[in-house]
Amino acid sequence: YSSGGYTNLGKMYGTYNGGLPGWCTWYVNYRRPDLPNGMGNARDYLNSARSRGIPTGSTPRVGAVMVTRESYYGHIAYVSAVGANSFTVMEMNYVGRYIVSSRSVPNNFWALRGFVYKK
Repeated sequence: YSSGGYTNLGKMYGTYNGGLPGWCTWYVNYRRPDLPNGMGNARDYLNSARSRGIPTGSTPRVGAVMVTRESYYGHIAYVSAVGANSFTVMEMNYVGRYIVSSRSVPNNFWALRGFVYKK
């Protein structure tokens, strides 16, 4: 269902994969198994990627990881589509723990810190 600017896609469960099950880092690491373990909290992903030689930037791309300052620990999501003025992300724990949701994010989103791209 769709509510509050997001669409609830259901729940997912699993074991540790570099992120704790139920949290945004777990879901992004599920979608991006190329990312190394030990990237830290969501707020650490940009610096962790840079220190490992993984490209980062400010433009959304399909398959990139969006990094925001939406909480004390930050938040990350997987970019699934890109439009002219916005992009769509799939994420976990935006709505609640273990819940996968999707939402459209404007390119000038106030909380946006950057993106982690594929090598």
